[in-house]
Amino acid sequence: MQWRTCADDISTQLAGRDADKVTMDAVYAAYMFGVEGEADQTKQLVNEATRTLAAADGLFKRRADDPDSSVVASLWLAQYYIETGELARAERIVDLIRERRIMKTGVVNEHSASSVVASAEYVNTLLDMIVAQR
Repeated sequence: MQWRTCADDISTQLAGRDADKVTMDAVYAAYMFGVEGEADQTKQLVNEATRTLAAADGLFKRRADDPDSSVVASLWLAQYYIETGELARAERIVDLIRERRIMKTGVVNEHSASSVVASAEYVNTLLDMIVAQR
């Protein structure tokens, strides 16, 4: 299967990655697509990402060298927290986005991606939170 080949490629890249080279999309792939076989490895990757990708505004960057935080990257992390039962951490991210990045028109203000993509991830995250709280 093609997805398995891609997952294996991502896993190989993650294994040789320095902590300062961790990206939030690697974190997303690790848990969303089951790239990391062990939950402990994914947790370690998330810990590295939260340490190296934290931005001054309380959200997270996609890559360490990005100048600004990313709504999409932050929501990917929130989705991981929802998946692992850490709802308070997910809610903190969602609250920060609601307070700082949603314009009066309801559009999500995103620096590094389309506002439509950011809005879709925001809605996906809210739906995940609703399901998790049931």
